[in-house]
This record gives sequence, structure tokens and C-alpha cells, in this order.
Amino acid sequence: MKKSDPYSLDGLVLRFQETMGGHVGIDEPEPLAGSVRGQRENTPLRFDVEIRIEDLGRFLRVADHAAQLSGTVTFEPLGGRIPIRDGAFNLFTVDPGTGIRRMTYAFRFTAADGRLFFLHGHKEIHDDPGALDVVPDMTTLFTTLYRGPDERSPVYAAGVLTFDLKGTPALVASMKVEGTNSLLRKTAAYTAFASFAYGALRDEYLHGVRLLYDTRYENLALSGRMR
Repeated sequence: MKKSDPYSLDGLVLRFQETMGGHVGIDEPEPLAGSVRGQRENTPLRFDVEIRIEDLGRFLRVADHAAQLSGTVTFEPLGGRIPIRDGAFNLFTVDPGTGIRRMTYAFRFTAADGRLFFLHGHKEIHDDPGALDVVPDMTTLFTTLYRGPDERSPVYAAGVLTFDLKGTPALVASMKVEGTNSLLRKTAAYTAFASFAYGALRDEYLHGVRLLYDTRYENLALSGRMR
């Protein structure tokens, strides 16, 4: 009988919660202009979601780094707080057209009047020359709201949502590993996910400079004593 790998990430679930909010401008197709219009017309939008990676091992191996997204969106012009469905999240995927890494959030929801809407937002993880922009890139979501089921539908609104850095401790505290009772596997899961995220940011913004030791999760091994 083959002995199972105590550090395997296959089949483990990693989940965490995130909140983003900002302003969108109705009838405005461009996010930056929509943010200005939304602030002027007082049309804030926020979402409170849980991101759920069903198989962490596979998530880290495949190129699209896709996860499930669920929760609520709050937008008064369409009915206040509304459950979202068909949510998807992608972490550090590379846009084939531009070569820029992106984080994308997408989901559908049904407004109070029964109309279907689709929200798509992306963060551009890209080092601009002469600027230290990792924090704004990681916290700024360029958002478009479509009147219909997908991005081929007419644009209803656009704007910019942000993640408040004061919410970082809550996001970290919300991270949970499911699918094992092993402390070793849970620690391996947290370490591998952090290593993956740090590696992507290092390669983009530090261009290979290694300020901290990191490892590919496939070769992760833990040893020593825990107190």
C-alpha cells in the first residue's frame, strides 16, 4: 500500500474573505471616469465575498489559477444588498494580449426588478517604470457592470473599487484550510500559497531579486520542532 504524502496539497481547500468598495458611474463605460462620476452622483458599490480554492495543489499547478467566489454585492440603484452567483476569481493570470499579470473577479446577480447583471473587475499587476506601485496595483480593481449575462452585454456602469489595507488582518484571519486535520499539511498549504503569491510579486516588481527565501511548493518540506 502506497503511503500518502503528508505534505501533499492535492484535495485541500483554501478559503478566505475579502471586501472591496468604491464608486461607479451609471452610463459611464470607462472605470476612471466612472469613479469620478460615481463620487459626484453618490453611487457607491461594494462586494463582500468568500474566495474558495477547491484543490490547492491543482490551483498552483495550472495557468489560470481559478477559484470560486460567493457572497453579496451592495448597490442601491439595483436593489441594495444582493446575493451573487456564478462567481469566479483568477489570481495572477497572464493576459495573452498584453503579457500583464491580472487578478480578476467576475459574478452575476439579479437586481430587485428581475434584470440580470454581470460584474467584471481586474487588478493590473504591472511594474510601471520609475514608480513603486505594488500596493496600488494590488488594491485597485477596475470594474465594469454589464446589463446582461456577460461582457458581450451593454455596459451599465463602470468605476474603481479598492481594498482598504486596514482590512488586511481580517483577510488573513479569515484564511482557512479544509480537507485535513494534519497540522503539517495545513502549514504546508499556507506556506505554499504565500510562496506562490510572493514569487509572482517578486518576479514582477523586484525582477528576480530574492529578499526572502522561497520555494516551489512541489518541493516543500518541513522539519524541526513546534512549541
